[in-house]
Amino acid sequence: MLSLNKDKREAITIESIKKYEKEPDDAEKFLSIIGSNFKWPVSMPDHYRSFVVWALTDDVTRFEHADKAAYNYLVFFDCLDKGEFAMHMDEWVLVYQQKVIEYGQEYTEEQWLEYEEKPGAIYLPAYLSKHINAKPARAMHT
Repeated sequence: MLSLNKDKREAITIESIKKYEKEPDDAEKFLSIIGSNFKWPVSMPDHYRSFVVWALTDDVTRFEHADKAAYNYLVFFDCLDKGEFAMHMDEWVLVYQQKVIEYGQEYTEEQWLEYEEKPGAIYLPAYLSKHINAKPARAMHT
C-alpha cells in the first residue's frame, strides 16, 4: 500500500510560511486561521501550498469559494499521504466539502461544468506523478 510517512511532516513556522506570502503578514494570518499545530501534507507541492496560503489569507482578490477549494486540497493531499488512493491510482478524485466523494475517469469539460453546484470542489488524478503532466487542477469557483 502506498503511504508516505506522516512523521516526515515538518511543523510550520512563520518563517516557513513566508515563502508563500503574497502580502506582508500573510504568514501570521495563515497561522492564526489554520492553527499552530498544522503540518503540510508531505506530498503537497509548493504551488498548491502557495494557493492554500493565498486562498485563506487574501480577503480582497481571491475568487469566491477559494477557501473551500484550499481546504479540499489539504484533504486530497492528506489522503494521498495516508495511502487512501492506493486502489484508485488510475482514477481521478473528486473532493467536495472536505470529503472524497467520487473516484473515476477524467471528466470532459462538459462533465466538469455540471459540478457548478459544488463550489470549491477539486478534481485531481490520484497518482501523484500524473500531477506533473496533468492539466491544471480543476476547482469549481462560482
